[in-house]
Amino acid sequence: FTIRNKLIGGFGLVLVTTVIMGIIGITSSTQVEKSINKDIGDYLAYKDKNRQISVAMLQARRSEKDFFLRLDDKYVGKVEKAVEKVQSLSDEIMKLEYLPKDDYTNVKKIDEKIREYHTLFLKVVDAYRKKGSAETGISGQFRVKVNEIESVVKKAKALQIEVDMLTLRRHEKDYLLRGDKKYVEQLTRGVAKLKNDVDASRLNTETRNRLKSLADDYEQLFLQVVNIDKVIDTDIEDFRNVINSVEPLIKKNEINGESLAETATNDLVETSEKSKSFMIGALLLAVALGVIIAFLLSKNI
Repeated sequence: FTIRNKLIGGFGLVLVTTVIMGIIGITSSTQVEKSINKDIGDYLAYKDKNRQISVAMLQARRSEKDFFLRLDDKYVGKVEKAVEKVQSLSDEIMKLEYLPKDDYTNVKKIDEKIREYHTLFLKVVDAYRKKGSAETGISGQFRVKVNEIESVVKKAKALQIEVDMLTLRRHEKDYLLRGDKKYVEQLTRGVAKLKNDVDASRLNTETRNRLKSLADDYEQLFLQVVNIDKVIDTDIEDFRNVINSVEPLIKKNEINGESLAETATNDLVETSEKSKSFMIGALLLAVALGVIIAFLLSKNI
């Protein structure tokens, strides 16, 4: 071989080695980065969607409390809108490809619990609508009956019956204010006493029968209100148990999303650093190889 051919061959070998190592480094780095970027994309989306779910649940709970405070149907719509948002976000999360299996399981549980919460909340809303207010529902009918019986008692001008009626109203208001069942029992006994006092009065037969009939209607409607309150209390406890079980899952997924995104980002940075180190090592190796070849060739000149 001539010196010229040796030089060309030596430096060609250095060039080919450098190119091959560069291609290997770039290819492997690119593939790893693409894989990590896919993970990061899903993890960041997961983190963001879990935060949105947390916000939507806070909106649902706030609107739920506003409904119980004001009994305004507009808050029912707000709860439903927030629930739909949670369900939509849950569906979007299930379409992500690179999440841990446990996280998919938690998302399914969240979706199931939210549906259960929604069903129970609407059940409570229906009960409140049935109960009504001073002008609507059973409460409205009850108020009309109260006014009717008080009017008849007032016209009867029987002091004991008026006292009985005032006592009944006190028990009624105590129950409505405190929700204690002891006032229900006191009102029931009070109705029986009023009817006995009506029978013992000097009122005419028609008035006595009228008062006793109104007293029965008054008691029946009051007990209907009490029964609805029991249903409402039970259903509220049920859906609050549901929401208390789902909120930790939402928080856990939110934390997991942040952790996964942070880990994937750190992995990407680490991979980039390793790639840089590999490329620098390849360059130094090529330089060293060139120096060695040049040294060997110089000995033969």
